[in-house]
Amino acid sequence: MENNPREKALVHVLKQLQGVQHFKDAQEKLQKSIYNRGFFLCRKVREKLGSSDKFIAFLKQLHLYSSGVIDLTEFLNLVDDVLRADQDLMNEFDAFLEHCEKEQMNWSLRSES
Repeated sequence: MENNPREKALVHVLKQLQGVQHFKDAQEKLQKSIYNRGFFLCRKVREKLGSSDKFIAFLKQLHLYSSGVIDLTEFLNLVDDVLRADQDLMNEFDAFLEHCEKEQMNWSLRSES
């Protein structure tokens, strides 16, 4: 039955579907990693800023960026205005952005191969 062309085609399709599922699982794992780090960063921003107005301003800027209203450069300029007072927080924010870039590059390399 292995020589049956239909069975070979079915096996090929099933292997492709398994690859798609693996791709989806990896993509979900990547998103979860980034969301978790982003969540903890937002928590630290809230704790460090102390002022609910400053934190709300930060969240609004983050929303504008994530929805595509502003680009990364503009977002970084706005965030810098809010977070500049706390160098540790800026360093953590920079580390978060580097993590996101690294994960996206790794993801691109994996999906190309």
